[in-house]
Amino acid sequence: MATDLVRDIIQDIRTPLYRNAIFLITNTALVAGAGFLFWFVVTQIYGEEDVGQAFILIGVATFLATLSQLGFGTGLIRFLPGTRRDRGKMINSCLTISTTVSIVLAVILLASVDLWFPQGRGMLRFWLLVPIFLLMVPMQVNAPIVNSTFVAGRKASFVLLKTSLFQGTRLLMPLLLVGLLGVLGILASFVFAHVIALSVSFFVLLPRLYTGFRPGPAISGPVVKDIIHFSLGNHVAEVLYALPYPVLLLFISSLTGSVEQAAFFAIPWLVASMLFAIPLMTSVSLYAEGSHFEDRLHHDLIRTLRFLVPLLALGTFFLWFLGGRVLSLFGSSYADEGTDLLRILTLSGIFVSINGVFMSVARVKKWVKAIIALMAYITAGTIFLSYWFIPIFGLEGTGIAWIISHGTASAAVVGFYLFRRRAQRLSSGKDA
Repeated sequence: MATDLVRDIIQDIRTPLYRNAIFLITNTALVAGAGFLFWFVVTQIYGEEDVGQAFILIGVATFLATLSQLGFGTGLIRFLPGTRRDRGKMINSCLTISTTVSIVLAVILLASVDLWFPQGRGMLRFWLLVPIFLLMVPMQVNAPIVNSTFVAGRKASFVLLKTSLFQGTRLLMPLLLVGLLGVLGILASFVFAHVIALSVSFFVLLPRLYTGFRPGPAISGPVVKDIIHFSLGNHVAEVLYALPYPVLLLFISSLTGSVEQAAFFAIPWLVASMLFAIPLMTSVSLYAEGSHFEDRLHHDLIRTLRFLVPLLALGTFFLWFLGGRVLSLFGSSYADEGTDLLRILTLSGIFVSINGVFMSVARVKKWVKAIIALMAYITAGTIFLSYWFIPIFGLEGTGIAWIISHGTASAAVVGFYLFRRRAQRLSSGKDA
């Protein structure tokens, strides 16, 4: 009996579903671990106000990058597997369009900094902010799209390799750049690390995965048309998913009148993201497999849950009991201000998992309206409830809003999935 169980586990690990999930989770663990170390170094050098400013700028840049992707990353995972020709044109077209959009939006955002971040207007006096920001945003766009091409090719190991290059390079830069450029050195370290990782991806990894690929600007109307409708629908959901974090950073800074509170929020969120990565990356693997073999989606869904549940339980146990000690590594003030928030976010992991797995199933099934409705509900609930809860509960108010929104949404998606599956069975029975 035990031998059979061990054999089944080994066979599961060898399948692309589990193998890619393991690579993606490992990749995210590397991102989280390196990010943890990076911000640990930064918090030792700078005070809470400088760290808060950096988090706000990077958070806004990341959201801007998400906005500029136009959902092409998700579209590539869905459509590249079924495309035998013009793969290079499809990849380059997506990258070209997204990069162009990101530069335009970055210029607009810098020109309106007084409106969305009045506390940071003084940073415009640093002439290097403009070129650093204008380089950082397009690279933040390209990085996840390139990752998606690796996942579409069932080569999540390339994602791990690219991330290792990025994180390793970034960790070498803070002490030098922060010393030379101040807070802007944090942003510059992101740019330099992206240059290294993306160069290797464009000229080594992508040509190896997709024979004949050459990076370069291109816009192929017929190729893009194949995925744009699907991509834009999912793009709305991705933007909605990414929206709460930068908005909450700005809310906290504004409602509390303290940029330091943004730092006390961002560090627990960073730590909780390590837990959320388990279901989110496992779901990406499920989505990639479903795009290749839709007929066995339900079977892969069960196997995904079997893989996900014990990992999530272990991560939840660790953060609940030891999360405060993790935060204390950044400084006692981070633990004092953020431990309760981290525990609330930790409890939300089960609901984040349900919603993440459902998103993957819905993308394979092309239930775009359901995806948008789910993300719109979670985002609106988190933002509006946070606005009311922050003055009452402080930082914990954001966690309460987050868990309420995800919890009620997860109940709805379970009901929706069971309803659709039952309807499908009844339809199959009638057809028979």
